Amino acid sequence: MKGNVWILAEQWRGQLSEISFELLALGRELADQLGVQLHAVLLGHNAKELARALGKADKVLYADHALLAEPTAEAYAEALVQLIRAQKPGAVLVPLTNVMMDAAALVPAQLGAPFVNWCKGVWTAEGRLQAGAVLYGGKIEALVGIEAEPAVLGILPGVRPAENGRSDSVATVEQASV
Repeated sequence: MKGNVWILAEQWRGQLSEISFELLALGRELADQLGVQLHAVLLGHNAKELARALGKADKVLYADHALLAEPTAEAYAEALVQLIRAQKPGAVLVPLTNVMMDAAALVPAQLGAPFVNWCKGVWTAEGRLQAGAVLYGGKIEALVGIEAEPAVLGILPGVRPAENGRSDSVATVEQASV
């Protein structure tokens, strides 16, 4: 994989969701194994201070716009698609929660990118991402090899302990325009 690993941090009513830190822990592991950077993406309005808490990331891309104040699928997907097209990450890990579930599916549809949903595990093998996704309420697990970039992965809560994604470091925040 050539591009960086991104995670989409989830914020709700002025607070970062726990799954943001779970994804940071997973993303840090993957980025280190692949020899690329980990970037966190935070979308919102007047929420830049939240970005500083994402210190496990090498960089935080913060996009501020009034339409991003509350997470809506269309606005979040459009902003994320613009950022992905501009910066070309290798993989984007999106929290699979009630808040982000719809946006997670819209992004790869708009990009024509590979999408693996319901991931309960993601790892690397021979420099490529692999994912374990559950189907039919967990009755079947599919193992998926990811070849193309950017790949979008919908990650289930609980993939890593949130504590592993927290850091005392203050993140470097870059303002992104959308």
